[in-house]
Amino acid sequence: MRTPDPLDLGRVPIKAVLFDLDGTLLDTHPLIVRCFAETLEALVGVTGAEERCHRLLGRPLQEMFATVLAERTVVQHRSLDQLIFDYRARMKSLDAGVLPFPGVVDALEVLRGLGLRMAVVTTKHAVLAERHLAISGLSYFFEVVVCGDHCATYKPDPAPFFLALRRLDLDARQAVVVGDSPADILGARAAGMMAYGAGWGTLDRDELTRCGAERVLESVDQLGSLMTRS
Repeated sequence: MRTPDPLDLGRVPIKAVLFDLDGTLLDTHPLIVRCFAETLEALVGVTGAEERCHRLLGRPLQEMFATVLAERTVVQHRSLDQLIFDYRARMKSLDAGVLPFPGVVDALEVLRGLGLRMAVVTTKHAVLAERHLAISGLSYFFEVVVCGDHCATYKPDPAPFFLALRRLDLDARQAVVVGDSPADILGARAAGMMAYGAGWGTLDRDELTRCGAERVLESVDQLGSLMTRS
């Protein structure tokens, strides 16, 4: 007897896919690392923060900056709000480089053609998230966008996923999550949803598996294949 795929368990039909944004839909990790490192160097004199930033990707900006400053024992003569303001200004200057990963648009078209509803659940705040979705031409795919400033807590807390499900009026069993960070997988699992790793954007495939990902996908178009498997 064939072992059924997680999406083919015959329990509740999958009706929606919830995507992370940066590192999953958008190839923005290099831009984030650049802006983060430049902000730290310009405002507080911290250099060489690129590697640490890579390891903190997926977390809220405030937490990222606070973590690096604490590790470097930097006296905070600049507030975290100032660092975040400078970071966002630098990011805006790089808007032309905000692009979806190759194959993302085609894959979303396939999912849309299958009648699947789609949402974004991101730690990025709404102004930036909505601008980047518009710039990349992805906005029209998503009927729900849950951002970091829409909830009191961030991923991996399940609250952002619960909010997305409420706005979609769906049960957790009717949706799957696709994301590149441990926070995506842990948050999805805590919300009772299956989660797939975005192998094209992740920095640690093994960590996604350890966090409970059903599978780490090699390319975004594989999700369409899973959804149509009988």
